Amino acid sequence: MKNAVIFIQLALLLSASIICGSCEREGHFSPAKKIDLVYTMTSNGPVPLQDFTWKNNRLESITYYYDVTDTSHHFTYFFTYKNGQLDFIKRIQDLQETHYYFHYDKSGRYLETVDAYIQLTQHQSELNTMPFAKWQFSHDEKHRVSGYTCEQYYYNKLDNGEFDNFIFEPGLTNSIPLEKDKGQKYKKCTATFKYEGDNIVEVTEQLSGTSLVYKYTYIPYPNPFYGFSFMCLLAPNPYAIHDGYYQNLVSESTCTYISASLNHLRTSTHFDYEFEDGYPKKVTKTLIEHNTDGTDHSRVNTYYYEYVK
Repeated sequence: MKNAVIFIQLALLLSASIICGSCEREGHFSPAKKIDLVYTMTSNGPVPLQDFTWKNNRLESITYYYDVTDTSHHFTYFFTYKNGQLDFIKRIQDLQETHYYFHYDKSGRYLETVDAYIQLTQHQSELNTMPFAKWQFSHDEKHRVSGYTCEQYYYNKLDNGEFDNFIFEPGLTNSIPLEKDKGQKYKKCTATFKYEGDNIVEVTEQLSGTSLVYKYTYIPYPNPFYGFSFMCLLAPNPYAIHDGYYQNLVSESTCTYISASLNHLRTSTHFDYEFEDGYPKKVTKTLIEHNTDGTDHSRVNTYYYEYVK
C-alpha cells in the first residue's frame, strides 16, 4: 500500500480546477471551512490520517498517514499556485518524488491536461526522471469537467519494485512494473460524469474492455472537501473519506463492475454523520463488498474531523 496513491493523487488535484472552473471561487483551494486534521481511533488512542496545512488562506500541503500502527509511514503533497490556479504539485515519499504539471485553456481558467513524472534516486546518487501519466479533460456547457482520458506509462525491472495505482476511488487497481528509461504506453482509461446540480450522480470509468459505474446520492449538508476534487484520486482507500467532486455530502454510493460476461454490484457504501455548526465532526463509513458467489463482506470505519479555528 506504500505507493498506492500515486495515480489517485493526480486525478484528485486536477479535478479541483476542472470541476468548477476558476479556483478563485470560494471552495477552491481556500474553502470557507478549512480542514485541519482527519483522524481515527485505535486501541492506543487517536491516530492521524490526513493532516492539512494552510498558507495565505490557501492549501499548502496534505500529509497522509497510511499505517495506523506507525505514523512514521506517510507521504506529503505540496501545492503551488499561479494566477489563482493550481499550477504544480509535488508528492514526496522517502527517496521518491512525483511531479504534476497543470495546463489550462487560453483563458487560464479551465484545466485541459495534466502531466505526471516520477523522480527516483537510486543507490543514493542517481536521479531518474520518468513520465508517469497524462490526463486530458473535456468540459460541458457549464465548464464543468464532463470526462477525462488518462494514459499511463510503464517501465520494467526497476530496483524498487512495483507501483500500485488507483484510478478512481474505489476503482480499478493495477500493478505497473517500472523499468528505467524504457517507457511505453501501458493502458488508457476514460471516464464520463453525469451531474444533478453541482453534484456528480454517476461516473462511468472504462479500462481494457471493462467498466466501473459509480452512483451517488446526497444529503443537503456542505462537503468540506468540495473544491479539492483532486483529493479523491490522490488518496487510496480508506483514506479518501469523501470525494471533493461533490458540493454536498454523499449518503450512499455504489460501484458496479460491467464486462462482456458479467454485470456485478461490486460495492455499496453508506455514510452516517454527526455535525457541528453544519459540518461533519464524525463520520461512520460502512462498506459492503458484494462477491460474485453471492456472499457479502462488510467493514466499518469511523473518522473524526477537526477544522482550523
